[in-house]
Amino acid sequence: MGKEKKYYTSYQAMPPNSRFWVHSELCYTEAELNFRAWVLKARANSGIHQDYLTNPSSWFIDDDQQAFINVYQNSWFFSNAYKTRHVLTRDDFFVQPVDSQRLQWPQLYDLMQKTGDYLLLRNKNLPAEHLNQPMNFILLDINHILKDISQNPNIGQTQEQLMHLTRYIRAIEKNTSPLIGSDRLFLANFRSMIDEEIHPQLTYLIESQLLKDRLGDLSKNIKQLSSERNRVLHFALSSNQVNPHPYDFTLGPLENIKAYPSLAAKKCTQSLTAAQVQLGPSLALSAEQLRACPDFELIAANEEVLENYAKAISDLNELAQFQQIVNQVIALLGQAGEVYTVYQFKEQLLLLLNQIDHFIDDSFKNIEAIINANTHAYHQAIHEKQNLSLLKKLFSSKKEKLNTFIRNQDILAQFPSTTADLAKTNHALKNDVNQIIVHLNKPAIKKTSFSALAQQAQELNSLMNSMHIWVKTQYTAKGLDAPKMPEMLSPPSQEPQFQQKAVAGVNNANTSLLSIPATPPVCITYHSTCKIQRQLCISNKLYEPPSSPLPVIYFMGFVTLVPIALIIYYLAFKLPAPIEQTSLGEKTSLIK
Repeated sequence: MGKEKKYYTSYQAMPPNSRFWVHSELCYTEAELNFRAWVLKARANSGIHQDYLTNPSSWFIDDDQQAFINVYQNSWFFSNAYKTRHVLTRDDFFVQPVDSQRLQWPQLYDLMQKTGDYLLLRNKNLPAEHLNQPMNFILLDINHILKDISQNPNIGQTQEQLMHLTRYIRAIEKNTSPLIGSDRLFLANFRSMIDEEIHPQLTYLIESQLLKDRLGDLSKNIKQLSSERNRVLHFALSSNQVNPHPYDFTLGPLENIKAYPSLAAKKCTQSLTAAQVQLGPSLALSAEQLRACPDFELIAANEEVLENYAKAISDLNELAQFQQIVNQVIALLGQAGEVYTVYQFKEQLLLLLNQIDHFIDDSFKNIEAIINANTHAYHQAIHEKQNLSLLKKLFSSKKEKLNTFIRNQDILAQFPSTTADLAKTNHALKNDVNQIIVHLNKPAIKKTSFSALAQQAQELNSLMNSMHIWVKTQYTAKGLDAPKMPEMLSPPSQEPQFQQKAVAGVNNANTSLLSIPATPPVCITYHSTCKIQRQLCISNKLYEPPSSPLPVIYFMGFVTLVPIALIIYYLAFKLPAPIEQTSLGEKTSLIK
């Protein structure tokens, strides 16, 4: 089905009609006074914010004595007649520019200019005394409201106020005559522009901003989860004196690396893959590597504990990479909010979010095993310290190691580090992931083609590649076949230019008897790429102009015209002479 056809017509100027026969033409009629009173009531109950309803014009003051002047107040002959204190001129209909630093919605300023254009057209035939018509004040007030709304950076408030404004305009429209001028038609078109052009864009921006905010919350919760797990790995099972505050896991090597067990373990890892695009390498850490790590030591170094610790370190690295991807998505949404509507990108993002949802549960098992092992080691350390012999207290480092380990646990107890604390963060993170998945699966989200995002091609491709690598790593770790590589966005190609000229004097070379066979297409490009593009030249039929056939045409025309000229010349001089015929009483006539 095609798009619905809209009815368009040109606006008409208001006809100049006299208000009174005797009174001043500046004064309002009874109908205009009643209409103004109704407008003020509808305006006050419209739901538009009071700050936007504040208008410097005295026309909008409820007190009639401040809004009007009684022209014949002390007259004995004339009855009371009221004119507006605020006198309008045609200069008031010009829309002044809005400060670009404060303007948030340029579309509303465009709407203000359309209103100004209509005001100038509407009043072009009216005398100066009739410029104070109520509709002029109403339209100027609408522009004043639009100006204030256009400077509001809050998308939700802007959309809400525009909804109240359209209802207010609809109420005025219903009480406006459709027979005089084009006021009712303009108000209808005004509402239509807000409903069909501005509201959908605001809704789209709200959806985009909501997605961006939810991704921001997701990034914060990932950071919190990573910090909590790193804190556990920093203090748990360590027999070395650790720093009271664990630093971020993504930091580089520090000087006293022994005081940071998780960073020391990270230093002993090896890269699983080569450096990935905009992402750090995935880490492969084993129990053997931890056992051989010079700056890393645990008080309980059995195989199971080392294996869980190694997996927990690798999980921290995966969380850091996932957070980096989320931050890149947020940055790309800031550049092009419509990027999340691209089908390929949305599907890749959904696949990534589903994987992180499973990853949170799977990786929690490793950190939970470390917490349980640390609790068991803490109880055992207290028991060993109580039963430590005098010789070991005096001549071995056992006591010092136990004291250091217990001191580390006392510091760890100052922070949220229990399984319940981590499970709470896991739950919040999974809720964020589910909210984003629901948001992306909304059927109301429009689709955007790759061509609309050509300027962000490189960023989008790089981000999709990073997502694919992260998801592929999770599939590989589970022994599953990795999903296919997503379709990449092709940047605008710079095709070589080919020379094309029109053949003058020939409309159709194929049907002309004098046409000369066209020369092969010549590719005007560099020698190294000309052969590659030759087929493109042929398919596009971009030819060099053939040699001009004009001289041949002139020659054939000359040869054809000579015999024709001779025949005409012969017939002109060889015609029979006219015969003279005479009759009695008549004039002589010639018979040819």
